[in-house]
This record gives sequence, structure tokens and C-alpha cells, in this order.
Amino acid sequence: MREPKDEKIGAAIIRIRSAPGGWRGAVIRKGTPVEEHRDADLRALQTRLRNEAGKLHPDYIGIDGAIVRFLRFFPGGFTDRAYVKDEREYKAKAKARLDDALPLDNALEATTDEAIAVRRAFATNILHSTELARAHELLGGPNGAAYVRSAARFASGDLEEGLRGMVQAIAPHGRPSWPLLTYLPNLWRPRDHMFLKPVATVDFAQRIGHRFQYDYSATPSADVYRSLLDLIADTETAIDALQPEDRTDVQSFIWVVGDYTDDLLPRLEALRASG
Repeated sequence: MREPKDEKIGAAIIRIRSAPGGWRGAVIRKGTPVEEHRDADLRALQTRLRNEAGKLHPDYIGIDGAIVRFLRFFPGGFTDRAYVKDEREYKAKAKARLDDALPLDNALEATTDEAIAVRRAFATNILHSTELARAHELLGGPNGAAYVRSAARFASGDLEEGLRGMVQAIAPHGRPSWPLLTYLPNLWRPRDHMFLKPVATVDFAQRIGHRFQYDYSATPSADVYRSLLDLIADTETAIDALQPEDRTDVQSFIWVVGDYTDDLLPRLEALRASG
């Protein structure tokens, strides 16, 4: 197999060469190897080196640091009373409204009227107000049913065609965005799919040293989404002791680590104390 070309990852370079029994590779910064590894599997070595390169970002705190930060705000983890009230309940209600309005199996053949009914699932602050307005317009217009059907296809596992259909449906209403592309799939199947808020998620990838910080693009593609799922799988493994129920909890974990500030602590304590 041909040796891969050097790959630039942020301020570092990944260099891989063939070696007896497989491959050897290094993360190089300022001309000096920072990390060196060997593996019989080229793809596994590439993934490991990309993640090692990610640790060089100045905002890196590691997954252990991220867990410490999350527990500062929610000492009880995902069952913390304040967490349930502040992060979990309203998302669970949005899912219930979507399942009531249009279950996933039916959504694959969604009609115009059913697309309009899906608006009820968008009564939430998960999306920014401008995205909510676009979703309301989209779902009530001629492209609403196509958007819902494509979102259902994506949620059912056909990432490429589902993504392509959603992009085409959204385009007349403005630039397709990751929040609109991932909102419904995550609500329908929160154990399989992830809601992508780009700024917060890229920030999190930088903090824990995951390659998603470099793979992310605002241009929709299945490869970007697969990199997101890799980030989420790694995070789920690392926070397993906290027992997240699904990827809704993982998304909240990411949001808390990057967005919560100490001035919120008194309000969270008041939520814990309330009945």
C-alpha cells in the first residue's frame, strides 16, 4: 500500500511511514515529533494520531477535565435535579410532541398536512429564534413534506440521500444549516443521532482533542456527520460512569462544558432546592 501524504492538523503535521508489521507515525510540531505510535492498521493509526494532534490546541482540557467541569454545575450527573429541570425536561417534551405529531415510520411518507403538524415539535429553545422562524416557514410551505421525508430517511440510516433531500428542501428558504439538518433525526432516534450546534461542538472537540475540530465544515456532508458520530461515541465511552440516557444527554454535556459559567451556580442550586 502506498504511504499516505503528510497531513496538516492545526499547527501540527501527521507523518506516517511503512514499518515492519504495519505502520509507524508521528505528530510533528515545529519540526519535532511530539507523539510517535505504531499500528498494523493504517486507519486506526491515522485516527489515533489525529486525536493526539488535537490535544495541542490551546483550549485542550481533556475529557477528564470536561467531566470535572460538567460535575461542577451538576454534581448529581444526569440525574441531578437541576440538570433534569434545566437541560432534560424541555427536550424530552419536544420529542414527545414529535412522536405524537408524526412517528418516524410514518414520516417516511409524510404529507403536507403532516409536515405542518411537525411544527409542534419546534416549540422549543433548542434552536435559535432565526432557525425556528425558518423551520416554521419551511414546514408550512411546498417543501415541508420533502424536508420531513428526507429527515426521516436520514434518521433511518440513509445519510447521503437523506442529507441531500433536506438540503434541497431547505435551500429556497436560506442556507441549509446543521441545526436544521440534525434536529428531527435526533428527536426521532436520540440513541443513534446527534443534534449539531456547530460552535459549541467544535469548541468541545478542541477541549478534548478530537479531530472533529478539523473535520467540521458548514457545508453539509455525510463525512462531517460521521466525524461527529465518532466524537459522540468517544464521549459516550468516556462518560459512561455518569450513565447518559441517550445522545440528548451527550449534547447537553457538550453544551454545559463549553457554555455554562459560574454565575449560573446560584440559579442551579435554587433549582435543586425547589420541589
